[in-house]
Amino acid sequence: MRRIFISALIVLLNSSAVFADVLSDLAERNSIAGHFTQRVMSADGIALDSARGRFRLLRPDYFWWQIESPERQLLISVGNKLTQIDWDLEVVVEREITQEARSALQWLLAPRSELEGAFEIEHSDAGVVLTPLSNAAGFSSIALSHQDGEAWALSLTDYAGQVLEFSLFEDPEIAIDATAFEVPEIPF
Repeated sequence: MRRIFISALIVLLNSSAVFADVLSDLAERNSIAGHFTQRVMSADGIALDSARGRFRLLRPDYFWWQIESPERQLLISVGNKLTQIDWDLEVVVEREITQEARSALQWLLAPRSELEGAFEIEHSDAGVVLTPLSNAAGFSSIALSHQDGEAWALSLTDYAGQVLEFSLFEDPEIAIDATAFEVPEIPF
């Protein structure tokens, strides 16, 4: 009986270390920038769509996501305002973002105390899974792992079982500040 308890304690402590490492690795960064690939997978595991582009994140609430292929879009969030530019459709949309309606990437910039208050946090050898405590989040879970130095894997599952998979490749040479999140001139 004692061996089972000690074995369970070792597993729990090891898992907690992995959990702390993934969130700590992310928390150590004031900013992160680089390029990404993303895939949309059906609940049955069929690839539905893919895209690639560049991203910038700056604590506490700056978000820049530029899709370069297959279409051209830019999403910029500063504070509680989101601007979405679609160059192919020549459309600009601006809207307010509530704390509850933050994107998965914006949640990952949140302080640890906010994450603990808004999510059930499960850890494993692979990384961490965040399950929202409220249905208002618009997704059922976020899985995050840190791989090979500058590579991050992020998986977002919606309530229908569809999965949005991101591979984020950090470029530590990119230094960003708040001026990197200005909305560009739009000719339409």
